[in-house]
Amino acid sequence: MSGGESFLEIAVLVSAVLLGAALLLTAIRIALGPSLPDRVLGLDLGTNLAVCFLALMALRPGSAAMVDIAFGVAVLGFLATLAFSWFIERRGRR
Repeated sequence: MSGGESFLEIAVLVSAVLLGAALLLTAIRIALGPSLPDRVLGLDLGTNLAVCFLALMALRPGSAAMVDIAFGVAVLGFLATLAFSWFIERRGRR
């Protein structure tokens, strides 16, 4: 690391690495989840991690549009979780 890097740049880099590791573990949970609700929760967590990553990328200069994209991903993730929950509930009644 050069001496010109600010604390914020280092914090963003460390946070991105940690979010990447969390996303990898979430992908494993989605693939190996013993039940469908576990997979849905993993998908919801993955969406939340993606929103966090996009918000983190919005800290970079000239990347203000990332906040709008993160908001859109958050809304789609919420709607997907609602749809999967509805599907699981209806499947359980049969």
